[in-house]
Amino acid sequence: MDPIEPGKFEQLDHVVVDSKWLSNIQHIWSDRTRALQSHHFVCVVDLNIVIPIVERARRPPRYDWKSLQSEPIAKKYVDGFINNFGKKHICHSLQNKATTIAQCMMDSASDHVPLLSATPHRPWISSRTLFLIEQRNAARAQGNREDIKDLNKQVQVAARADKKHWLDEAIEHGGWQTVRSLRKIQTRHGRLRDKHGDLVDAEKKAETMADYLQEEQWKLYEGPEQLHDVENHAAHLHINTGPVTLEEVRRAVKVLRVQRAAGNDGVPPDLWQVLWSNNYALDIIRELCDSCW
Repeated sequence: MDPIEPGKFEQLDHVVVDSKWLSNIQHIWSDRTRALQSHHFVCVVDLNIVIPIVERARRPPRYDWKSLQSEPIAKKYVDGFINNFGKKHICHSLQNKATTIAQCMMDSASDHVPLLSATPHRPWISSRTLFLIEQRNAARAQGNREDIKDLNKQVQVAARADKKHWLDEAIEHGGWQTVRSLRKIQTRHGRLRDKHGDLVDAEKKAETMADYLQEEQWKLYEGPEQLHDVENHAAHLHINTGPVTLEEVRRAVKVLRVQRAAGNDGVPPDLWQVLWSNNYALDIIRELCDSCW
């Protein structure tokens, strides 16, 4: 570095900040012990600011919804839902009623539906590593950052050790065939046929597709120029505008597809469907549907 002389170096301590940050600047100076290749010094700014800690969103617990197929668990859940709903003070607001029903369902599920146990996604994961993963999931649910960080390291070390041990045993007993089975299967794209039914080569796929779209998909309509309205002789459909009945709710609940993601209310369809056999629980849903209708 060249010697510091007035003709070569000037002290220009500038920082560009928003006007609202001016009161937060405590001190600014050039650090002459850290010279850059461009014959500039590093400009250091002391700011008096408070950065809030953003809490990481906690993962919701994963319940074993398939356990609701067991009659004892299903009965406990339904009874818990009815009991929770009876303790609530229901307002006349439709939104409040729907929110209360959803909350009573989830509260009963948390009390009676078991959590989904961790299952290995790889064949080499041992029971000890699964136990560490369950501990990490519990720490995430509690928002304990220190435990999460420590358990992450333990899980990674244990998983690597499990994989090494599994590969050694696989090669020793099963040869390379077991290892080859882990390779991802490459999907092959089907070949196209032209309008004559002949298979086309890969370089002619785009041309064959363009011909199909032009001649079949996007071809001009060749029917009559003007379509005539057909007189509707069918009788008027009868639409029941009366109150929602219990049997209508029962039929709708029974045909729900389970093992699907929850809607905006956060309640999975499994918790709705299991109510079909209890008239009192269904009547709670019927009143909500009747209010919406």
